[in-house]
Amino acid sequence: MKLIKDFSRIALIAVFACSFALTSCKDDAEDNAADCVELAQKMTDAAKAYSEDPSSTEKCSAYRAALVEYMAGVEDCGGDGASLQTALDALPCE
Repeated sequence: MKLIKDFSRIALIAVFACSFALTSCKDDAEDNAADCVELAQKMTDAAKAYSEDPSSTEKCSAYRAALVEYMAGVEDCGGDGASLQTALDALPCE
């Protein structure tokens, strides 16, 4: 039950971050905007896959990697990755 509650919180944070990334990319840098959308989409896809099977270590690791990659590029999208650190810290995989 706790895992479901934690995952719901992680998924909510991921959706918020994706929404933020999609709306905060700079209009004057089309390549940057495309990168922001791509990073957000990868993170969303990984979160969805993990939510469908939270017991899968492979899906957890893929979600973790997508979060780390997104956090590394989020500053270029006009935001910060601080809110995602909570989601990253809550993941049970390495």
